[in-house]
Amino acid sequence: MQPVQQAHIMQPVQQAQPVQPVQPVQQAQAQSVQQAQAQSVQQAQSVQDLMDQNEDLKSQSIPRETLKHLSNQLNQLLDPQNPSGVNTQLASINENSIKINTLYDQLSHHNTQAKANSEILNDHLTHLNDQVTNLTNLNQQLLTLDNINANTPDKITTAIDSSIDLDNLITADLALVHQLYDTVSEIKANKDTVHLIGGTFGSHHELINDLNVDTCIKSIRSLARETFWLELVKDEIASTMGLSK
Repeated sequence: MQPVQQAHIMQPVQQAQPVQPVQPVQQAQAQSVQQAQAQSVQQAQSVQDLMDQNEDLKSQSIPRETLKHLSNQLNQLLDPQNPSGVNTQLASINENSIKINTLYDQLSHHNTQAKANSEILNDHLTHLNDQVTNLTNLNQQLLTLDNINANTPDKITTAIDSSIDLDNLITADLALVHQLYDTVSEIKANKDTVHLIGGTFGSHHELINDLNVDTCIKSIRSLARETFWLELVKDEIASTMGLSK
């Protein structure tokens, strides 16, 4: 048998240390901890309130029949076979948009043409105003010249700064004028007769033929001699009167 080991001798219990008093710093830390705990409790209460509100909203949700009715209406609007659906109206809107764009292009073209025509009309209006101004000035000049000629019977005023004395005008002799007129008329008549015999007077047929060829030749010779002398007389009268031949 093993020898019995010596029992351990129990140590005497140490005397308990006295409790130290709490310092002011430790009190402040304790207060801050208590405030943090109070804020955590308040936040937890607020979260709990939001959850309660969510439950209230769930209790006040839209009825199923109303949602089903709205769903049916949306399906009808999106149905391609529905004449009053969105697809049909969208096609109509696109068609109207194309028409509006086409009409806008046409109106823009007409507007451009109208502006061009307006510029042309303005140019014509300016030209007409200038013409009216010129005519007004000419009428005023004519009235002025008329008054001047009425007050000066011995002169003829053709412009504001131009006038002619009547004494300096050459008046042809009346007898020479009549003689010249008769001579020119006879010359013209002889020439027309010759053209008539030869068939070159207007649309008349020629008068000369095999039966009267001799008579026509004699007549033409006589008219030619007479016309020759008449031409000499005409030139002499014109030279006497100072006229050009």
